Amino acid sequence: MQFDALDELADLCLNNGRRTEFQGSLTVLHDDSHLMAWRALARGAAGPNGTEVRGMFHDVTDTEPPQIGLLTALRLSDVESQDNAAPAVLVAYRPATATSPSTPAIMYWVSARPGYIAESAVDHADSIPVAGNLIHPDDWPRFTDAARQLADGADDLEIPFPARLLGADGQWVQVRFSLRRYPGGVGEVLHIGRFSRLDDAAPSDRFTADDD
Repeated sequence: MQFDALDELADLCLNNGRRTEFQGSLTVLHDDSHLMAWRALARGAAGPNGTEVRGMFHDVTDTEPPQIGLLTALRLSDVESQDNAAPAVLVAYRPATATSPSTPAIMYWVSARPGYIAESAVDHADSIPVAGNLIHPDDWPRFTDAARQLADGADDLEIPFPARLLGADGQWVQVRFSLRRYPGGVGEVLHIGRFSRLDDAAPSDRFTADDD
C-alpha cells in the first residue's frame, strides 16, 4: 500500500523530536489499484523504551471519499492538467514459456491515446507477427530488461529506453519510452509507462513476418 502523508509518518517513526503525534486523514492506494480513505491516530516515542510507534488506522471509505484522485496517487496528475503531457499506459507481461519469451503489452491507456498510435493492433494483423500487440517484437527485450531492473527497485525508479509502437497507418513509430513500477506489491508484474515521439527518427518500414 502507498500513503499520501509519508513525510509526516516518517517524522513520527524517526523519533527525531520534530513530530511526536499524528492525527488526521490519509489516502491509501491499495495493491489492487483502488483508493481508500483512512482516519489515523499514531504516537511516537511509545513503548517501554520509548522506541515504538503505536497507532490506530480505520478505513472510512464507505462514508468519506479519498482526498486525492488516482492519477495524483500514481504521480500522473499532469495527464489531466497539461495538454502536452506524455501519454501514460499500463504495461503488463505474459509469462515466458518453453516456446516463447516474456511478452510485454500495453494493457490499458491511462491517458487518451495519441492519434499517431494505432487504436488496435488487430487492424494491422496482416503486417505484424503478434496479433493485438502494439509493441515491436524486436523491442520486447528492452521491456523485459527494464522489468528485471524494476523487480526489486523503489517505486520512483524510472528506466528509459527507445522503442517502436505501431502507428495508426501501420508503420512503426519511434518513441522514447520509460517504465516505473506501479505502486505496491503489484508493481512486480505491472508497470506505468510514459512515452514521447522521436520526430527526428527516420520513418520505419512496415514490419512483416518475414523480417528478422
